[in-house]
Amino acid sequence: MTGVPERGTTSGEVGQHSRTVHPSATDVRIRPPDPAELGATAALLGLAMADNPLHVAAYGDDETTRARRHTHLMRGVVGRRRGEIVLAAFHDFDVVGAVAVTPTPGCRPRPLEVLRLVPGLARTGPGSLARVLVWQRAWSAHHPGPPHLHVGPLAVHPAWRGRGLGGELLLRALAEGSRRHPGLPAYLETDREANVGFYRRLGFVLVDDGPVLGLPNWFMERATGDHSAAQDFTAQDFTASKDSETVAGREGVRSWSGCS
Repeated sequence: MTGVPERGTTSGEVGQHSRTVHPSATDVRIRPPDPAELGATAALLGLAMADNPLHVAAYGDDETTRARRHTHLMRGVVGRRRGEIVLAAFHDFDVVGAVAVTPTPGCRPRPLEVLRLVPGLARTGPGSLARVLVWQRAWSAHHPGPPHLHVGPLAVHPAWRGRGLGGELLLRALAEGSRRHPGLPAYLETDREANVGFYRRLGFVLVDDGPVLGLPNWFMERATGDHSAAQDFTAQDFTASKDSETVAGREGVRSWSGCS
């Protein structure tokens, strides 16, 4: 991987999520990616999450290798789960951010769906594969039993962080999830302590924490329809204001979640 996401396309209908936003006076369009754009979306996720602590622990020290390995895995996950809501942020032809929200039981892969993940997992290498499986088992131990909307992955290209884009992507996906599945809370995991404050400002509360691959992780939930803590990200007017930079965090948010 070269450090730049693969190029997407602009074919297909924009869809109900589409709205033009203006970070730094440059147009960004948020919408569901077309099937032909899922590869570019996976590449963005691989690149943008390459420096996550769990990714370093699972995939190794080389950043390019980490991005490539996680891209392989994301190609078998994103856009392929039952009921999954995927939104991507496009700047011209490039994917600069993406989020997925999946309701249970869609985030728990069926046997045939697990088989579809095998090629991507195999391409991570035997050592990385073993660590990814340990990582996912550890996360699974924290998953809530009742039905919920599972958040992840969520990531923004490094060059586009600190502009509120991650929060906008997440809230749009959660709004659509609530529309399709009224009454379901949301749940996520993160391996970055800085993300805990970000998610709290979007209405999430910390419900647990614990080590994964020897690293601290945090587990959070958000009650259905709790928009009181997310007023800085309105569904009517999103711009890269100074306030939105503060809420989003300049480091950016990157998380990968998946039920099992």
